[in-house]
Amino acid sequence: KQALDLSDKQQNYTQALNLLVQARKLDPKNPEYQYETAYIYYLQKNYDRVIKELKRPVGRGKAPDARFFQLLGNAYDINNRPDDAIDAYKDGIKQFPDAGNLYLELGGMAYKAGNNDEAVEYWEQGIQNAPSFASNYYWAAKLYCHSSEKIWGILYGELFMLLEPNSARSEEMSSLLFDTYRDAMVVNPNSSWQNWVSFSERAHMYIMLGAGEENEQPPFQVAVDDAMTNALKPEMKSKNINAICRLRQLFLDNWIAKAYNMPYQNMLFDWWRQVKDAGYLEAYTYWLFRKGNPDEFDGWLKKNNVEFKTFLQWYNSQPLKLSRQQRFYRLQYL
Repeated sequence: KQALDLSDKQQNYTQALNLLVQARKLDPKNPEYQYETAYIYYLQKNYDRVIKELKRPVGRGKAPDARFFQLLGNAYDINNRPDDAIDAYKDGIKQFPDAGNLYLELGGMAYKAGNNDEAVEYWEQGIQNAPSFASNYYWAAKLYCHSSEKIWGILYGELFMLLEPNSARSEEMSSLLFDTYRDAMVVNPNSSWQNWVSFSERAHMYIMLGAGEENEQPPFQVAVDDAMTNALKPEMKSKNINAICRLRQLFLDNWIAKAYNMPYQNMLFDWWRQVKDAGYLEAYTYWLFRKGNPDEFDGWLKKNNVEFKTFLQWYNSQPLKLSRQQRFYRLQYL
Protein backbone atom coordinates (compact mmCIF):
# COMPACT_ATOMS: atom_id res chain seq x y z
CA LYS A 1 0.00 0.00 0.00
CA GLN A 2 2.86 2.36 0.75
CA ALA A 3 4.42 1.56 -2.63
CA LEU A 4 1.19 2.26 -4.50
CA ASP A 5 0.71 5.50 -2.61
CA LEU A 6 4.24 6.65 -3.46
CA SER A 7 3.76 5.68 -7.10
CA ASP A 8 0.27 7.05 -7.70
CA LYS A 9 0.26 10.22 -5.63
CA GLN A 10 3.90 11.25 -5.51
CA GLN A 11 5.39 9.63 -8.63
CA ASN A 12 8.26 8.48 -6.39
CA TYR A 13 8.93 5.39 -8.45
CA THR A 14 12.36 4.56 -7.03
CA GLN A 15 11.16 4.31 -3.45
CA ALA A 16 8.01 2.49 -4.57
CA LEU A 17 10.12 -0.15 -6.32
CA ASN A 18 12.25 -0.58 -3.19
CA LEU A 19 9.14 -1.22 -1.11
CA LEU A 20 7.85 -3.75 -3.66
CA VAL A 21 11.16 -5.62 -3.45
CA GLN A 22 10.63 -5.88 0.31
CA ALA A 23 7.04 -7.02 -0.17
CA ARG A 24 8.13 -9.79 -2.54
CA LYS A 25 10.66 -11.05 -0.01
CA LEU A 26 7.98 -11.18 2.67
CA ASP A 27 5.40 -12.86 0.43
CA PRO A 28 7.22 -14.42 -2.56
CA LYS A 29 4.24 -16.42 -3.81
CA ASN A 30 2.02 -13.38 -4.34
CA PRO A 31 2.16 -12.40 -8.07
CA GLU A 32 0.50 -9.03 -7.39
CA TYR A 33 3.88 -7.52 -6.49
CA GLN A 34 5.30 -8.53 -9.87
CA TYR A 35 2.40 -6.85 -11.63
CA GLU A 36 2.77 -3.62 -9.65
CA THR A 37 6.53 -3.65 -10.24
CA ALA A 38 5.97 -4.11 -13.97
CA TYR A 39 3.39 -1.34 -13.99
CA ILE A 40 5.84 1.12 -12.43
CA TYR A 41 8.41 0.20 -15.07
CA TYR A 42 5.68 0.79 -17.65
CA LEU A 43 5.09 4.28 -16.25
CA GLN A 44 8.83 4.86 -16.51
CA LYS A 45 8.69 3.69 -20.15
CA ASN A 46 11.15 0.90 -19.35
CA TYR A 47 9.30 -1.64 -21.50
CA ASP A 48 12.10 -4.22 -21.55
CA ARG A 49 11.84 -4.50 -17.76
CA VAL A 50 8.04 -4.79 -18.00
CA ILE A 51 8.44 -7.75 -20.33
CA LYS A 52 11.07 -9.34 -18.09
CA GLU A 53 8.85 -9.01 -15.02
CA LEU A 54 5.72 -10.44 -16.62
CA LYS A 55 7.02 -13.17 -18.93
CA ARG A 56 7.66 -15.55 -16.04
CA PRO A 57 4.22 -15.53 -14.33
CA VAL A 58 2.45 -15.44 -17.70
CA GLY A 59 4.59 -18.20 -19.19
CA ARG A 60 4.16 -20.45 -16.16
CA GLY A 61 0.39 -20.02 -16.09
CA LYS A 62 0.53 -18.22 -12.75
CA ALA A 63 -1.03 -14.95 -13.86
CA PRO A 64 -4.14 -14.56 -11.65
CA ASP A 65 -6.04 -12.31 -14.05
CA ALA A 66 -6.05 -10.79 -17.53
CA ARG A 67 -4.25 -7.59 -16.49
CA PHE A 68 -0.91 -9.42 -16.68
CA PHE A 69 -1.46 -10.34 -20.34
CA GLN A 70 -2.74 -6.88 -21.21
CA LEU A 71 0.23 -5.07 -19.69
CA LEU A 72 2.68 -7.52 -21.25
CA GLY A 73 1.03 -7.11 -24.65
CA ASN A 74 1.03 -3.33 -24.33
CA ALA A 75 4.75 -3.35 -23.54
CA TYR A 76 5.44 -5.52 -26.59
CA ASP A 77 3.32 -3.22 -28.75
CA ILE A 78 5.08 -0.03 -27.68
CA ASN A 79 8.42 -1.84 -28.06
CA ASN A 80 7.58 -2.39 -31.76
CA ARG A 81 6.89 -6.10 -31.34
CA PRO A 82 3.26 -6.28 -32.54
CA ASP A 83 3.27 -10.03 -33.22
CA ASP A 84 4.41 -10.74 -29.65
CA ALA A 85 1.74 -8.35 -28.38
CA ILE A 86 -0.98 -10.18 -30.29
CA ASP A 87 0.29 -13.52 -29.01
CA ALA A 88 0.18 -12.21 -25.43
CA TYR A 89 -3.43 -11.04 -25.79
CA LYS A 90 -4.50 -14.31 -27.42
CA ASP A 91 -2.75 -16.36 -24.75
CA GLY A 92 -4.63 -14.33 -22.16
CA ILE A 93 -7.98 -15.04 -23.82
CA LYS A 94 -7.24 -18.78 -23.77
CA GLN A 95 -6.88 -18.53 -20.01
CA PHE A 96 -9.51 -15.81 -19.44
CA PRO A 97 -12.12 -16.04 -22.25
CA ASP A 98 -14.34 -13.45 -20.55
CA ALA A 99 -11.62 -10.76 -20.44
CA GLY A 100 -13.15 -7.85 -22.34
CA ASN A 101 -9.94 -5.83 -22.12
CA LEU A 102 -8.00 -8.39 -24.17
CA TYR A 103 -10.57 -8.37 -27.00
CA LEU A 104 -10.34 -4.57 -26.86
CA GLU A 105 -6.57 -4.71 -27.33
CA LEU A 106 -6.75 -7.21 -30.20
CA GLY A 107 -9.32 -5.03 -31.92
CA GLY A 108 -7.07 -2.04 -31.44
CA MET A 109 -4.13 -3.87 -33.00
CA ALA A 110 -6.21 -4.78 -36.05
CA TYR A 111 -7.59 -1.24 -36.30
CA LYS A 112 -4.08 0.26 -36.25
CA ALA A 113 -3.12 -2.14 -39.03
CA GLY A 114 -6.01 -0.83 -41.14
CA ASN A 115 -8.12 -4.00 -40.89
CA ASN A 116 -11.49 -2.67 -39.75
CA ASP A 117 -13.35 -5.94 -40.36
CA GLU A 118 -10.98 -7.86 -38.10
CA ALA A 119 -11.07 -5.07 -35.51
CA VAL A 120 -14.84 -5.05 -35.21
CA GLU A 121 -14.86 -8.85 -35.11
CA TYR A 122 -12.67 -8.79 -32.00
CA TRP A 123 -14.71 -6.02 -30.37
CA GLU A 124 -17.92 -7.94 -31.00
CA GLN A 125 -16.37 -11.07 -29.50
CA GLY A 126 -15.67 -8.92 -26.45
CA ILE A 127 -19.26 -7.68 -26.40
CA GLN A 128 -20.50 -11.25 -26.57
CA ASN A 129 -18.16 -12.68 -23.94
CA ALA A 130 -17.87 -9.68 -21.60
CA PRO A 131 -21.25 -7.91 -21.88
CA SER A 132 -20.59 -5.43 -19.06
CA PHE A 133 -17.23 -4.18 -20.42
CA ALA A 134 -17.99 -0.81 -22.01
CA SER A 135 -15.05 -0.05 -24.30
CA ASN A 136 -15.78 -2.74 -26.89
CA TYR A 137 -19.25 -1.24 -27.44
CA TYR A 138 -17.66 2.20 -27.85
CA TRP A 139 -15.28 1.21 -30.63
CA ALA A 140 -17.72 -1.09 -32.43
CA ALA A 141 -20.37 1.65 -32.36
CA LYS A 142 -18.01 4.21 -33.85
CA LEU A 143 -17.07 1.93 -36.74
CA TYR A 144 -20.64 0.89 -37.50
CA CYS A 145 -22.07 4.42 -37.27
CA HIS A 146 -19.64 5.45 -40.01
CA SER A 147 -20.49 2.43 -42.17
CA SER A 148 -23.45 1.49 -44.36
CA GLU A 149 -24.81 -0.76 -41.57
CA LYS A 150 -25.50 1.87 -38.92
CA ILE A 151 -28.13 -0.28 -37.20
CA TRP A 152 -25.47 -2.06 -35.16
CA GLY A 153 -23.81 1.24 -34.33
CA ILE A 154 -26.90 2.83 -32.79
CA LEU A 155 -27.59 -0.24 -30.67
CA TYR A 156 -24.01 -0.68 -29.47
CA GLY A 157 -23.68 3.07 -28.93
CA GLU A 158 -26.75 3.31 -26.72
CA LEU A 159 -25.66 0.31 -24.67
CA PHE A 160 -22.25 1.92 -24.25
CA MET A 161 -23.85 5.07 -22.85
CA LEU A 162 -25.84 3.01 -20.38
CA LEU A 163 -22.66 1.27 -19.25
CA GLU A 164 -20.56 4.45 -19.13
CA PRO A 165 -23.04 7.32 -18.67
CA ASN A 166 -20.80 10.08 -17.31
CA SER A 167 -17.64 10.45 -19.33
CA ALA A 168 -16.22 12.44 -22.21
CA ARG A 169 -16.70 9.35 -24.37
CA SER A 170 -20.41 9.16 -23.52
CA GLU A 171 -20.81 12.81 -24.53
CA GLU A 172 -19.09 12.04 -27.82
CA MET A 173 -21.39 9.05 -28.32
CA SER A 174 -24.47 11.15 -27.55
CA SER A 175 -23.57 13.49 -30.41
CA LEU A 176 -22.74 10.60 -32.76
CA LEU A 177 -26.06 8.86 -32.09
CA PHE A 178 -27.99 12.08 -32.71
CA ASP A 179 -26.24 12.63 -36.05
CA THR A 180 -26.75 9.00 -37.05
CA TYR A 181 -30.48 9.15 -36.35
CA ARG A 182 -30.82 12.42 -38.29
CA ASP A 183 -28.95 11.00 -41.28
CA ALA A 184 -31.21 7.93 -41.30
CA MET A 185 -34.44 9.99 -41.38
CA VAL A 186 -35.63 11.12 -44.82
CA VAL A 187 -38.66 13.38 -44.38
CA ASN A 188 -40.66 14.97 -47.20
CA PRO A 189 -43.62 16.72 -45.53
CA ASN A 190 -45.44 17.01 -48.87
CA SER A 191 -45.25 13.36 -49.88
CA SER A 192 -45.66 10.66 -47.26
CA TRP A 193 -44.59 7.81 -49.55
CA GLN A 194 -41.17 9.42 -49.92
CA ASN A 195 -40.53 9.30 -46.17
CA TRP A 196 -38.39 6.56 -44.71
CA VAL A 197 -35.90 5.71 -42.00
CA SER A 198 -32.98 3.49 -42.88
CA PHE A 199 -30.11 2.46 -40.63
CA SER A 200 -29.03 -0.27 -43.04
CA GLU A 201 -28.17 0.06 -46.72
CA ARG A 202 -28.81 -3.66 -47.19
CA ALA A 203 -32.21 -3.38 -45.56
CA HIS A 204 -33.13 -0.35 -47.68
CA MET A 205 -32.26 -2.19 -50.88
CA TYR A 206 -34.17 -5.25 -49.64
CA ILE A 207 -37.29 -3.14 -49.08
CA MET A 208 -36.96 -1.10 -52.30
CA LEU A 209 -36.49 -4.22 -54.44
CA GLY A 210 -39.20 -6.23 -52.68
CA ALA A 211 -36.71 -9.02 -52.08
CA GLY A 212 -38.76 -10.86 -49.48
CA GLU A 213 -41.31 -13.54 -50.22
CA GLU A 214 -44.86 -13.19 -48.94
CA ASN A 215 -45.16 -14.30 -45.29
CA GLU A 216 -41.38 -14.63 -45.13
CA GLN A 217 -39.72 -13.43 -41.94
CA PRO A 218 -37.64 -10.37 -42.87
CA PRO A 219 -34.08 -9.97 -41.57
CA PHE A 220 -33.65 -8.03 -38.33
CA GLN A 221 -32.34 -4.93 -40.10
CA VAL A 222 -35.37 -4.89 -42.39
CA ALA A 223 -37.73 -5.28 -39.45
CA VAL A 224 -36.15 -2.30 -37.67
CA ASP A 225 -36.20 -0.08 -40.77
CA ASP A 226 -39.79 -1.06 -41.51
CA ALA A 227 -41.01 -0.32 -37.97
CA MET A 228 -39.08 2.96 -37.95
CA THR A 229 -40.34 4.02 -41.38
CA ASN A 230 -43.94 3.40 -40.34
CA ALA A 231 -43.31 5.53 -37.24
CA LEU A 232 -42.03 8.50 -39.26
CA LYS A 233 -44.45 11.42 -39.60
CA PRO A 234 -44.21 14.57 -41.75
CA GLU A 235 -44.12 16.74 -38.63
CA MET A 236 -40.79 15.13 -37.74
CA LYS A 237 -39.08 17.12 -40.51
CA SER A 238 -37.14 19.13 -37.91
CA LYS A 239 -35.23 15.94 -37.01
CA ASN A 240 -34.49 17.37 -33.57
CA ILE A 241 -34.49 15.54 -30.24
CA ASN A 242 -38.24 15.95 -29.89
CA ALA A 243 -38.80 14.38 -33.32
CA ILE A 244 -36.46 11.48 -32.51
CA CYS A 245 -38.27 10.98 -29.20
CA ARG A 246 -41.62 10.72 -30.97
CA LEU A 247 -40.09 8.42 -33.61
CA ARG A 248 -38.82 6.00 -30.98
CA GLN A 249 -42.14 6.01 -29.12
CA LEU A 250 -44.09 5.08 -32.25
CA PHE A 251 -41.42 2.57 -33.27
CA LEU A 252 -42.02 0.65 -30.04
CA ASP A 253 -45.72 0.42 -30.82
CA ASN A 254 -45.01 -0.78 -34.37
CA TRP A 255 -42.42 -3.30 -33.20
CA ILE A 256 -45.01 -4.97 -31.00
CA ALA A 257 -47.95 -4.53 -33.40
CA LYS A 258 -46.06 -6.23 -36.24
CA ALA A 259 -44.87 -8.96 -33.85
CA TYR A 260 -41.23 -8.33 -34.72
CA ASN A 261 -40.49 -8.83 -31.04
CA MET A 262 -41.33 -12.52 -31.35
CA PRO A 263 -38.50 -13.69 -33.66
CA TYR A 264 -36.18 -10.88 -32.58
CA GLN A 265 -35.99 -10.66 -28.82
CA ASN A 266 -33.99 -7.52 -28.10
CA MET A 267 -33.01 -6.52 -24.59
CA LEU A 268 -32.48 -2.87 -25.56
CA PHE A 269 -35.98 -2.53 -27.00
CA ASP A 270 -37.29 -4.26 -23.87
CA TRP A 271 -35.43 -1.61 -21.89
CA TRP A 272 -37.15 1.14 -23.90
CA ARG A 273 -40.48 -0.44 -23.01
CA GLN A 274 -39.52 -0.57 -19.33
CA VAL A 275 -38.55 3.12 -19.38
CA LYS A 276 -41.74 4.03 -21.23
CA ASP A 277 -43.93 2.08 -18.79
CA ALA A 278 -42.25 3.95 -15.93
CA GLY A 279 -43.14 7.25 -17.62
CA TYR A 280 -39.60 8.39 -18.41
CA LEU A 281 -39.11 7.70 -22.12
CA GLU A 282 -39.06 11.41 -23.01
CA ALA A 283 -36.56 12.27 -20.25
CA TYR A 284 -34.41 9.28 -21.17
CA THR A 285 -34.39 10.22 -24.86
CA TYR A 286 -33.41 13.81 -24.12
CA TRP A 287 -30.61 12.54 -21.88
CA LEU A 288 -29.43 10.13 -24.55
CA PHE A 289 -29.20 12.72 -27.35
CA ARG A 290 -28.40 15.76 -25.20
CA LYS A 291 -25.02 16.51 -26.77
CA GLY A 292 -26.36 16.31 -30.30
CA ASN A 293 -28.46 19.43 -29.78
CA PRO A 294 -27.37 21.09 -26.50
CA ASP A 295 -29.54 24.17 -26.95
CA GLU A 296 -32.69 22.09 -27.42
CA PHE A 297 -31.80 19.95 -24.42
CA ASP A 298 -31.16 23.00 -22.22
CA GLY A 299 -34.50 24.52 -23.25
CA TRP A 300 -36.32 21.27 -22.50
CA LEU A 301 -34.50 20.89 -19.17
CA LYS A 302 -35.58 24.33 -17.97
CA LYS A 303 -39.21 23.30 -18.42
CA ASN A 304 -38.80 19.72 -17.19
CA ASN A 305 -36.15 19.92 -14.49
CA VAL A 306 -38.19 18.04 -11.88
CA GLU A 307 -39.11 15.27 -14.32
CA PHE A 308 -35.47 14.89 -15.35
CA LYS A 309 -34.23 14.65 -11.76
CA THR A 310 -36.93 12.08 -11.01
CA PHE A 311 -35.85 10.05 -14.04
CA LEU A 312 -32.21 10.10 -12.92
CA GLN A 313 -33.20 8.95 -9.45
CA TRP A 314 -35.28 6.15 -10.96
CA TYR A 315 -32.46 5.08 -13.29
CA ASN A 316 -29.81 5.16 -10.58
CA SER A 317 -32.00 2.91 -8.44
CA GLN A 318 -32.40 0.29 -11.19
CA PRO A 319 -29.85 0.73 -13.98
CA LEU A 320 -29.73 -1.58 -16.96
CA LYS A 321 -27.45 -4.49 -16.14
CA LEU A 322 -25.82 -6.55 -18.85
CA SER A 323 -24.75 -10.14 -18.27
CA ARG A 324 -24.51 -13.50 -19.98
CA GLN A 325 -28.22 -13.88 -19.35
CA GLN A 326 -29.10 -10.38 -20.64
CA ARG A 327 -27.02 -9.13 -23.53
CA PHE A 328 -27.15 -7.99 -27.14
CA TYR A 329 -24.72 -8.72 -29.93
CA ARG A 330 -25.09 -8.74 -33.71
CA LEU A 331 -24.56 -12.46 -34.22
CA GLN A 332 -27.80 -13.18 -32.36
CA TYR A 333 -29.63 -12.33 -35.55
CA LEU A 334 -27.39 -13.92 -38.18
